[in-house]
Amino acid sequence: MRIVILVAALFCSMGTILAQAPATAPTPPPSAIPSQPPVAQADPGAFWRDATVALGNLVTVGTESKFIVTGTAVVVALDTHRGCLLTARHMLIDPVNGQVTRSLWMRRTSEHGEEMPPIQLSLFDNQGRNIWIALPDNDLAVIPLPFAQLTGKPISAVQVQDFVSNSDDVFQGAQVLVLGYPQVFRRPDQTNPYSTSPIARAGVIAWTDPTDSLGKPFLVDANLYGGNSGGPVFRVKSGFDKFGNFNVGGPKLEFIGIVSQGPIMTAPVVAGNGVVTQPNPQTGIPENEYAVVPYVGGIGVIEPASKARALLQSVFATPPPQAPR
Repeated sequence: MRIVILVAALFCSMGTILAQAPATAPTPPPSAIPSQPPVAQADPGAFWRDATVALGNLVTVGTESKFIVTGTAVVVALDTHRGCLLTARHMLIDPVNGQVTRSLWMRRTSEHGEEMPPIQLSLFDNQGRNIWIALPDNDLAVIPLPFAQLTGKPISAVQVQDFVSNSDDVFQGAQVLVLGYPQVFRRPDQTNPYSTSPIARAGVIAWTDPTDSLGKPFLVDANLYGGNSGGPVFRVKSGFDKFGNFNVGGPKLEFIGIVSQGPIMTAPVVAGNGVVTQPNPQTGIPENEYAVVPYVGGIGVIEPASKARALLQSVFATPPPQAPR
């Protein structure tokens, strides 16, 4: 259904949000409509894909501006009146040197396979102050939705009601689905022909903190890659649960977190003549040079949905504005 969302505080804006995933239409019995063609079924993944957007930058290649994907965000709604973009904090500020991202663009999921036009996000107010908001104890941030640039088109959102609330749903071995825009199959100009809609990765929860599976970061093994940062992670509810019961039907997906980072590793630097070495400054003995590179094993760190909920509640602490009568 279409819901008008009024966003409070620094996120003041107005737009239309599809804030509830549409139910899949039931399949009619074969004998019910024998003379009619098969009834088309709703695509259950279309809603979640529409809520997942690409983040990146515009660069000039020759005489053209190209959208280069750098990460992912998901539209979330605290209720039927308030929503924003949720992503990883390190998309907006470098955790090592504190450098703030000066410009960031978003691009919506393709409607018919075409590349949607990128939309510039507002990151600063007129005084140069950040208008994106984060909490200091995690890698999450929220950004105002650019309703004015959405040209009146509704956009889907993951509601807080879709956030996981039962610790029994976050367990080692649970099936997950990750949506995002990994930086794979890039052309020479750094654009990606497969970034018109999010790429789905299936995997499992690889590790949870036994003291607090809902409140602390956990690991997933889902073949994650650069560009997945900030993307949503969903628990696939059908199949085996924590206690070995096999579930069929009911809610299919449950939001459990945001991709924070992938592990890194060191690798020797190799040139045309072999491994590069440098003399140890203390001993003078040649030693291999190493570079820090992403680990491609696919395991990633996930910020839990409970922290995302706390961030949303802190941003929208004031009651939503009343609709005019």
